[in-house]
Amino acid sequence: MSPATPPSASLPDRRSPVWGHVLALAVLCLLVIVFAWKLRPALPSSSRLLLSPLLGNMEACLVQDGLREDFPKEFQQIPASCLGPQGSAAEMVKATLQRLGRPQGELDLGYTLSVPLLRYVQWNGQAWEVRGEALDRVVRTVAQAHRPVVLYLFATHFEVHSKAEERLAADPANLAWTPKGPLPLDSYLGARIFPWSVARQDNEVTRVRKLVVDALAERMCAAGDAAMHQLRALTVLGETHQLFPGFEAGMGFAAEGYAVTDYSPASVAGFHAFLRQRYGDIARLNAHLKSGFASFDAVEPPSRNIRSEPLQNFFQHIDSYAAGTVPVSGWVHSPDAKLQKQLAVAVFVDGRPYSHAPVHMHRQDVAQAKPGFLTPDVGWRADIRYPALGEGLHRIDVVLQAGGRSLGLLATRQIAVMDRNQGEPRPHAAEALPDFGKLPDGVEFWVDSPQDRLALFYNPLVTDWNDFREQQVADYIQGFSEHIGHGCLGRVPRFAHQLNPHANPSWDANRYAVERSLQRMPGLSLGVSLYGEDTYGPLVGQMLRRYGHTAYGVTEFHPLVALSPQRLEKVLTMHRRQGARFLSFFMEARPEDATGTQSSNEFSFDADNTAHGSDALYHSLRQLLQPH
Repeated sequence: MSPATPPSASLPDRRSPVWGHVLALAVLCLLVIVFAWKLRPALPSSSRLLLSPLLGNMEACLVQDGLREDFPKEFQQIPASCLGPQGSAAEMVKATLQRLGRPQGELDLGYTLSVPLLRYVQWNGQAWEVRGEALDRVVRTVAQAHRPVVLYLFATHFEVHSKAEERLAADPANLAWTPKGPLPLDSYLGARIFPWSVARQDNEVTRVRKLVVDALAERMCAAGDAAMHQLRALTVLGETHQLFPGFEAGMGFAAEGYAVTDYSPASVAGFHAFLRQRYGDIARLNAHLKSGFASFDAVEPPSRNIRSEPLQNFFQHIDSYAAGTVPVSGWVHSPDAKLQKQLAVAVFVDGRPYSHAPVHMHRQDVAQAKPGFLTPDVGWRADIRYPALGEGLHRIDVVLQAGGRSLGLLATRQIAVMDRNQGEPRPHAAEALPDFGKLPDGVEFWVDSPQDRLALFYNPLVTDWNDFREQQVADYIQGFSEHIGHGCLGRVPRFAHQLNPHANPSWDANRYAVERSLQRMPGLSLGVSLYGEDTYGPLVGQMLRRYGHTAYGVTEFHPLVALSPQRLEKVLTMHRRQGARFLSFFMEARPEDATGTQSSNEFSFDADNTAHGSDALYHSLRQLLQPH
């Protein structure tokens, strides 16, 4: 319905100056729109999407430095095509991709070739030397496979089964430090983790990585167009982030036992320099913190817990919440599929609306515990910036909603915003909420966070510390990317290979400190690993818009559920249209006579891998690439 027409007396005369101004303004707006259109970035939807499975099981062929006992027998054999002066893994690549299909429509088909840098170097007793013959096989693989390739310069904390790792790990300068010293070796899903530092670029592990990259670049350039023409992208380092003890189980929020990196002497000195650059004068920092530090060098990175450790000053305190945010999170499921799609959670603070969170985040833990649920996308999360609430006790109410209608109360918790002296918190005045009645039949839920009467101690210095740690991660990736860019490989588009810490509602993103590396960086496009709802939901698109990315690479991809060919096609189309240049997923390279698959990677798309719907995903992809 249109609004009523105003009386004619209120309309200006068409010949009056007012209409001239309006017309001039309209013309100006039109010119601005046209100018902006001319300057817009090219629409990413016009690009083709390269499907580039990250092929495993090629170490025996490429490196030839011994057998891995955890590999099945058929993958311990070195195919004849790998041997001799022209040996390479090209035949394995071609055979594997041929089984998958061929390019279709807007989809190209290539592969991702991982080059674990520390696997291609050895100590000769006096110095480091590259495994030249192994790197030659990498170059010949690229040249002889005649397929577009994403070259993955792999250098993460995950082990690569090289003696170089043990030697490098003996030097504390190569390792990330907690306040107690260098992190020990850890494990994740059965793989060892070497806690390499991102706090400095002048240590030996970084020099060795660059040594291998330089040797590989020299060989690729010498091979000329036969190899260089196949390169579609380089992915830099792999998932690079700060580390913490108990990596596999320690990714979430914690009030006790909280520890992050990096507290090495080099990192502490870097933090002091960071504060000098940010504040310029110690008086400005003191005014911000309400502190009394004599100099920047007197400022220690936050490293202690006020609940259990003595502090020399309040600014030593750190835990998951000290930066000022407390998550309200959990999961909810309805057996009514239509209702499930409409579910959201409203968070009230002291009886007043504070935040709203749709129920759509992937919860693999819930899916494993509740296999009968309609969907694993039952998670939700809303963050509260508690310093703005004021000191004292605050009531948190969590209300289930659908279509804007409240369905019932899920939980009521209290949080205590503490003062620096740990005084007894007083309750804040709170408004009463109505009785929402009984939840719909069959609804199951759990509110994970916050725990009731959680004490929160806001330390503004923790924000500076986390910002500095994020900058360390971004600087390390950027520095390595710039080193690659100095040679002829600099002509190849470079992408980061980073995790998204916001995909899992239970994760504490500050532990990883990757936010800065997800933003735009000179000469380096976004590359991000996607799992679960992140692969088919709105989070990636939101991140692209937030940081202004127009192109990106999907460096790892697994929905963690089976998708039909039709739905998988829609997901791939979504990524292509919003700017994805390539999409990588784990897959096992098979020699011609191999019948099984290497079982250590549960995320491989493979007909014999039933974990997380991987077999169904493989068959769906084959149907897309073999339509007839």
